[in-house]
Amino acid sequence: MAETCVICLGPIEPKAGCNPAPVVDTELGQCCSECDLRFVIPVRCMNLDRLDAVAHPALMKFVIGLARTGRSMVEGRKAAMELVARESAKLDRRN
Repeated sequence: MAETCVICLGPIEPKAGCNPAPVVDTELGQCCSECDLRFVIPVRCMNLDRLDAVAHPALMKFVIGLARTGRSMVEGRKAAMELVARESAKLDRRN
């Protein structure tokens, strides 16, 4: 039985699962290589030092929404960065 990707819910080829962090907690499972390339690596490259997708449900939900509607981080990068800026501002106001 094929494992299911925790991001797009598609099948994962045997022995081809990838670490989905920081998009999804690794305890929930693995992601497929396509989601790794389209979402996980770009989120890692965003270099979110104050905010990561595992700790921040808003960004995680945004990235998973992109995956499940067939879009990529390339298309959603500007919106993702705006989301990070808004969430960072919220953290600043709380502190």
